[in-house]
Formats: sequence, C-alpha cells, structure tokens
Amino acid sequence: MVESCGRYFDAMMHQDLDRDGLRLTKPYRLPVTGSHPDYVSAGMYDAVEQAMEEGYRLV
Repeated sequence: MVESCGRYFDAMMHQDLDRDGLRLTKPYRLPVTGSHPDYVSAGMYDAVEQAMEEGYRLV
C-alpha cells in the first residue's frame, strides 16, 4: 500500500536495534515504531536515548 503512493520503507526488528544501535537509524529522517515490547534491552534503550539527545523525533 505504501509503495503504491510512491513511498518506500525498510523494516527492522528489536534485535536489529539492540545489535546495531543508533547507527541503524542514521540513514532515516523519521524512524517510526509501533512497538511496545515487554522487555527493552540496554542496547535498545541506549539507542533511543542517544537518538533523542541528537534531536531525533520518534513516532
């Protein structure tokens, strides 16, 4: 559906963010999450915290 509007996206999982941290989100203007995991790893938390400190807006 998104592609039919001329928009494209990449998907990542919690494990990707945990493993690669903020480096994973650098190419994107707007990371979007529908996530609300019961468990947040230190790597995931640190990546989101660093992103917010760098001025990212997380949706």
